[in-house]
Formats: sequence, structure tokens, C-alpha cells
Amino acid sequence: MTKIERHYSTIGIEDIFLSPNISLQQLPSIYIGKKLPIPLTPEIIGTIKTQPEDFVVREIASDKLELPTTDERSPIAKLTKSIPWETKSVETTNNNARPVQPAAKIDDGNETSQESTICLQEKTKSPLVLIEEEKEPISIILKILLFHHPENAAEHLLSLKTLQESCASKDFAGGGAGGNKNEKTDSFHWIPPLLSDSSCLSEENNMRGGDRGTFHRSLKLTYSFLTSTTVIRDEEGAKGHWIRVSIDSTYFSLSPYISDPVIETLSDLYLFRNRGCVAVKEKDNEPPPRKRQRFNNRNRPRNDDYSFVIKLRDSLSKDDRREVHHLISSRDFETRTLTNECMDSSSNTSSSIAVQWSQYALRKATTKGDRGSYKNQKQPKSYLLLVLKKRQKEHLAAIQTLLRLLGIKRQSDIGIAGIKDMHAVTYQYCTIRDNGRFDKFDKLAHLSRSMNGVEIDSFCRVTHFLERGDLRGNQFVILVRDVKRVRVTVDAKDNLIEETVNCDKTYILARVEALKTQGFINFYGEQRLGIAGETHVVGARSFDIGRAMMQQDFDKALDLLISGRLICRGIDEKENPKVVKVRETWRKTKDVDETYKLLPKGDSMTRERTVLKGFKRYKNSLAALKCLHFQVRSFWINSYQAYIWNQMASERLKLYGTKVVPGDLVRRENGDVGIVNKDDCSSVSFEQVVLPLPGYRVLYPKHSIGERYQQVLMKEKVQFLKDAPVESTAKGSYRNLIVLVNKLEVEFPGSNASAMDTETFQLSFDLPPGSYATMLLRELMVMTRTRN
Repeated sequence: MTKIERHYSTIGIEDIFLSPNISLQQLPSIYIGKKLPIPLTPEIIGTIKTQPEDFVVREIASDKLELPTTDERSPIAKLTKSIPWETKSVETTNNNARPVQPAAKIDDGNETSQESTICLQEKTKSPLVLIEEEKEPISIILKILLFHHPENAAEHLLSLKTLQESCASKDFAGGGAGGNKNEKTDSFHWIPPLLSDSSCLSEENNMRGGDRGTFHRSLKLTYSFLTSTTVIRDEEGAKGHWIRVSIDSTYFSLSPYISDPVIETLSDLYLFRNRGCVAVKEKDNEPPPRKRQRFNNRNRPRNDDYSFVIKLRDSLSKDDRREVHHLISSRDFETRTLTNECMDSSSNTSSSIAVQWSQYALRKATTKGDRGSYKNQKQPKSYLLLVLKKRQKEHLAAIQTLLRLLGIKRQSDIGIAGIKDMHAVTYQYCTIRDNGRFDKFDKLAHLSRSMNGVEIDSFCRVTHFLERGDLRGNQFVILVRDVKRVRVTVDAKDNLIEETVNCDKTYILARVEALKTQGFINFYGEQRLGIAGETHVVGARSFDIGRAMMQQDFDKALDLLISGRLICRGIDEKENPKVVKVRETWRKTKDVDETYKLLPKGDSMTRERTVLKGFKRYKNSLAALKCLHFQVRSFWINSYQAYIWNQMASERLKLYGTKVVPGDLVRRENGDVGIVNKDDCSSVSFEQVVLPLPGYRVLYPKHSIGERYQQVLMKEKVQFLKDAPVESTAKGSYRNLIVLVNKLEVEFPGSNASAMDTETFQLSFDLPPGSYATMLLRELMVMTRTRN
């Protein structure tokens, strides 16, 4: 049969549509052997993205931005004349009050099917804490325990002290005690829930988290080897937020390299980390030093709020010292080896390791109001807001160009709400953490021009820094060219032959009206997953890299990233010859140095360059991948989740159709997700049905689809574990099975108004965040895979 190429099907998607109900693969078989006229199939074919201007995407701003409304501005991102917007003033009744962090919301779902414990995100992500030095942390702990548990306060305090002292008798050489998978019951202690409706520190405690949050921070300053988390559990008749105190073995592996006294040195290191780089109250509101101090004789490193020195054992090899650096170095710490020239003359050790707060930690301490030092600031933080336009530009390459335009070094200083299509013209909002550098907008006038497919304009100042998901949706304008209808004929030998004929406007209008009513299946598109096919044919897709990461095969993930794709789809059917040469060299040699030398200059292969450079330094695939921004790494994990979701959505619709059935997951009006009971089916609409993106904090359907999730993940040897590295796990979330379209309109540009047929049509519509316009086109045009 003649093959017609179809662009809108993707991985995990079967030939399932909300309409028509008949399977297109079965339609032609009805007429085999029969001499009947064969009607047209429901399918339309056409091409999109012939030019970038055929696919235009404009971001719709979230209410969080609080955009000032003028005649020239709107929530829809577009380039306009750069007239400064007045930032909305924020009234504060108490200038000394710290911003309050909202409590983490737990998606309860169905309580009967939840696991017995769900760990909250109350554990501080960074050690940047603030405890006023004049208050004794031990007295705070005792006060909290006496207030909430007066009968057992002494017992709890004794258990904490025993747990801390037990570290002195542990064998640290093997990685220490506690906190690991094989943790014994005597290496942790449970504290029952605190009273939720009262606080013993209501007047004097100005930190976030109330008594429980204060307990967590005070514990770290009192018992350096201990850490705590909040866990929901039901034990001993007390259901609520229990506090689990355990031994923190993060630095126990350092013990073979540290000179005596080992225990005291480790304890001081933990305390240095726990106090944070802004651990004491600043004098005269002076921020901590922003620049890294040089280690020399004039400025000797010392144990203070910003640096800590670890004395090493005599005659340690270079490899041993390198291991110490790797064990300590992190996003918050920088380390350096010191010789006797930098140390006091009384030192008898051959070398030491100096630990300092990193530039990231210092910057975070001074720029984030909810963690840093500026408690007395009268005005809220202000960020530069601009509209970024990119044309046929990959997301990360566009961000790199923006960094150069604005003279910014750190990618984390740019806030965006989402990633836009590459083969398109896209407009999106960006916030810039500039520390007032661009307060005068005339400094940005020369930047309102195009550079390598990137253009910025529409500057103003806002008080909200954009994060992933901070958008109301996207507005699309899509032109479809070369539009044809498909029909199937049967030759004399009963072979099926596909043909194309002209498409009439009335059929397109009917499909648009059906789409307005029923919506479309919320599948993930090729932009997220990649091109369908075997890996050895099409190359590495994003979900292939994500699957390798989920299997904790980071060597394979790195190999897939560098090997890249073999087939491209879109405007650039082939990669740049220099890029192709790099990938071919890697596939043949697997030589990091040789491949790195061949990397082309400019914005291409930015991820590959970062990973190869990291591997040259750390000689470890996971460490190399960690050199990438967290959003880049999480994108691959999300792609694998999308791959699983597409399969489960296809199976759910094949098995149960478009009816709500018992065991389905639905999103309630208040945003919570729960399981449908038999009595609830009639009161729930199909638009509320959701399927989970797999993770360790989601519910699964209570019917055969939930079982299929487990079967597929088991077959692929993938587990979502909470204690796994962040590069090989995910919390999970929920995604609506179908999505409704807003403001859907169709036009027929370049077509005679009286003509019945058309070769082009243009769609304009709005979609919520995370939904794909190509999947709307798939439903509208009833695109299928090749029938055979």
C-alpha cells in the first residue's frame, strides 16, 4: 500500500480518538472483497512548521506577576515599546517581620489507600538557617517539649542526648551509622505530634514553621550529628505530624582522613554547616562577603562564620585529598587544600582542607528575603521582567544568548515559566534577578534588537520571580498547509491503497465544532518524547535518557546524551555537520578528550559541553550530569514519566472509553485528587478524570490500569523511591485525561470565499499549561499511524 507520512502520532499513543468511535485501522477491512464505493476516511493530512511563522506561541501571564494594566500591555506576551511600568507598591505593617513560608500542601487523595507515612518537604533544602545567637537552642528545645509533651519531655530529651552520644562509639570508617536503608531501630527517635492550635513561642519566634520548624532548626544546633524530618503517621493513638530524629551520616566517610580528634572535628563541621553562612545576627545590617577570600599568609583561613579548616592525617596521598574534596564539595561548599605556608607555625600536619561557603550559598543568603539577612528591608524584592521572543531557537541556546545580552553569568538568575517549541516563533515572560542593575530602563534600550534569533523588549519591574508552572496558559496561532483528505481504495487483488483528495471547508468546520464540545486527549507530544521508533534507528530520545537515569545507569544516560539523535524532524531535517562529527566520534571512540576537542563553538551542544567538561573533572557520570541545571536533568525524568502516561492513557481509553468508572482518579473542585466509588460515578464528569505521572507520592487507579502501571514499571526495572538520588526518582503528579479548548477559531487564508475546497487553514486557540497544540491537531485531523 502507498505510505502517507503522518507527523502527529508519537510514542505510546495508539489510534484512539474521542471521535469518531470507529477504529481507523478496521475501516478499510470492511470493504475487502466487496465491490462497493469506499467513502472518505475521517483523516486529514497536512504540514505544519514549514516556516517558523506558521507556528506562533504566546505565553499568558500568571496572576502572580501582578502586571500593571495599560492600553499597550496585556497578560499575553508580546513585544511592545519599552515604556517603563510602575511597580505596584506593597504596604507592609511590620518592617521587621520575616516573610512567612506557606505550609506544604499534601494531596491526601484517599486516606485508606495511602501509605502509612508520607514525608513532608519541611526538611530545609539548604543549610542556610538563621538562629539568633543569644538564644540557647537547647533551652528552646526543652521549652517546646515541656509545652507540648510535659509528661515525657525529660524522656525525649534524654533519648536525643543518647542518640548524639552514640555517634562517638560508631565506626565511621565504613560510612557511619544511621540514616541509611539498613537503619536500625535504635538509630532514630520519634517525637509525637505537637499541638497544632497553640505555640509556646508565638511572641518571640519570628521564624517560619512555628514550633515544629523551630524545633528542627534548634535540634541541628544542639545535636550536630542529628537530623529531623516531619512524617505523617498513626501510632500509639496519635495520628498527625510526628518528628523523626535520626543520625546524619553525611560526613562520616571523612573519618579515615581526619587527624585526631576525629569526633570533635566532625561535630564542628556539622555545626558549621547547620549554623549556615548567616548564622549570627549581622551588625549594622551588613551583608556577608560576596567575594571568595583568597587563602594566603596575609588572609589565613580560620574557623569562623564563613570558613572552616579540617586538619588531615600525615602523609595523605593526592588521591586521598581529592576524595576528601569530593566528599565535602557541594552546591553550598567550596574546598581548597592548604599547605603549611598558609597555616599557623604551630600546625604539625602536612596539609589541611579549608571549607568555605560557595558563591551560590552567599548569594542565596543575601538575595532571598525568607532565608537571608535583610530582615529590616522596607520594600519587597524587585525583579526585571521582560518578554523574550525566539525564532527557531532551542530553549537552552536562547537562555545562553539572553545571559550574554544582559551580562549575567548564572542561569539561575533567569526565571521562566516553561519551555517553548523550538521550530516556532515564541513569546514568553522572563524575570531577571539583577539586584537593581537595570533600574533605569534606558540602559536596556540598545538591547531591544534581534541577536541569533533572540529578541527582548517590554521591560518593567515586578515583585515575583518566575518559576516553572507560573503561567495561565499559552495562546497559539497555527497555519496548516497542503491540506488533503485521505481515502482507501481496493485494487483487483484486494490490496489497500491510500489516496489523497481535496479537503472541503465544511468538513474542517465540523471537526472544529466537535473539538470545541469534546476537547482532545491530553497526550504528550513529540516535543517532550521525541520521534517514534527503535533507538538504533532514530537515536536517543529524551525519554531514553530519562529511563537510563531512572534505572540509575548514569553511564548509559551520559552515552545517550552525547550520541544524540539519528533522525531529526522539523525545519532542520539534519543536524549541523560539525555536530554530526562530534556524535560519530563519540559513538566510535567513547573518548571524552577527543570528543570535547571537536565540540563546535557557539550555542550548539550546550548540554553536551557541560557534561563532558564535568566528566573530565570528576571522572564520574552522575557527577557530570549534576553539572547541568536541575531543570535540564528533571526534564529527562519528566519525559520518561510522560512516556508511561501516554501508554496508560491509551489503555484507559481502550478499556473503559469515555465514561467514569469505579476506581478512576478524579480531581475535585478544591484541587484534591481522590478515588471514585461506585456511587460517585454519576456525579463526576469525565473532564475531571486524571491519570498519575508515576512517582513516590501519587495514588494509582484502583482498577486494572493501576495494575498496568506496576507491570510496566517492573518490566522496565524502574522504581520511584523517595531515598534515591534526585536524578533517579520523582514525586509524581496528576494530569487530566482530556483537556477542553478555549477560544478555538478557524480561518481559511488565501482561499476564495466562495470555494468549497481549501489547501490551508489557520487555527487560533488557548490551552492550559502543559498541553500540546500538536495533540489538538492530531484529534482535529484524526491523524493515525500508517495502516497495514
